[in-house]
Amino acid sequence: MIILPIPNSTFRLASAVDLRATVAKYEKAEFFKIFLPDRCAQRIQISPVYVKKYSKTVKERIILKDSDGKQWQIEVKKDGGAVYMCNGWPDFIKHYDLKYADMLVFTYDRSYSFNVKVFGSNGCRKDPPTAIDDFDVLSVKSEPL
Repeated sequence: MIILPIPNSTFRLASAVDLRATVAKYEKAEFFKIFLPDRCAQRIQISPVYVKKYSKTVKERIILKDSDGKQWQIEVKKDGGAVYMCNGWPDFIKHYDLKYADMLVFTYDRSYSFNVKVFGSNGCRKDPPTAIDDFDVLSVKSEPL
């Protein structure tokens, strides 16, 4: 068997290896935040270390996704060197009824989107509200037939 060299094969191999390394790097990209209503009600800062290390995962708009697949379009803004999630963030807070000291874990999921896990101050994961949670419970008076 004769193996002929392929022009630029070393370059292509290096590119494939670099691509896998880059994908692997971003698969580990995550950060957490503790919700403090007085500081995070209108916007929440993305960890400065995360922004420095994984700057390519943050754009002007990102998507937050919960475990039920619900998505929020979030506007990202810089302010004095810090990077914040702004417009759209209050909707996420309202949906999860975030309380003081709830913890959020943001995991990068490609295409400028993040999966978000929410934990209550008791350390247990908060489930996304169900559709029934979005409606007020009506009181029904039962009468004898």
